[in-house]
Amino acid sequence: MPKLYKCAFTGKILGKEEIFSFAYSDNYGVVFDPSFKIKKNTVYLSSEFNDVQIWLQESEFRKFFPLKVDIKTIYLQMHRHFYDKMLTFIALAKKSGKLQLGRKQVEEDLKFSDSSALIIQATDSSSAERFYETQNIKIIDIFDSHELSKLVGRENCRYLNVKGDFIKVILESYEYYKLLKKLDDR
Repeated sequence: MPKLYKCAFTGKILGKEEIFSFAYSDNYGVVFDPSFKIKKNTVYLSSEFNDVQIWLQESEFRKFFPLKVDIKTIYLQMHRHFYDKMLTFIALAKKSGKLQLGRKQVEEDLKFSDSSALIIQATDSSSAERFYETQNIKIIDIFDSHELSKLVGRENCRYLNVKGDFIKVILESYEYYKLLKKLDDR
C-alpha cells in the first residue's frame, strides 16, 4: 500500500504523486524536498495546480512555518526542479524513440498525425520558421538551441516533437515552471 500524506493546506489525504514536500533544515532554512528525503520538520502541500497558486503566495506559505521563510529561494528551488524535470523527460523521450528531431522531420510528423503534439522549439529559432500553438499542438520555447543540442546530442538542434506519455509529464512540469516564473517575477 502506498504511503499517504496529509496536506497542511487542504487537509486532504493524498499520495506521493499528489503532494509537494517542504522541510525546515537548521542549515538551509525552509527547502523544497522533491525526493521526500527529509523526514523531520516537514510540511506536505497539495500539488493540485489551483491549490499551488494559492499556497505559493508569500503570505499563505508563511502560515506553514513558524519562522522566517525566504519565499524567493523556495520559488527558485521549485523552478529549477521543474526545469530539470522537463530536460530529464525530453532525454528519456529521445532514448525511448518518442522524440522527433529537426524542423523538417517535425513538420512531416505533424502532417501524418491526428493526435496531440508537443513541440519544443529553441528560443533562438528563426521567427519565420517557428511553429505556433493550436488546439492540438502545444509549444514550449524556453530552451536555447545550445541547450537542446547538448541534450539530444545533435548540433544546431532547434525543433523537437515529443510523443506519447512524455507529453503529459513535460507539459505539467512546464505549467508549474510558468507559474513559478510568474510569481518570482513579481
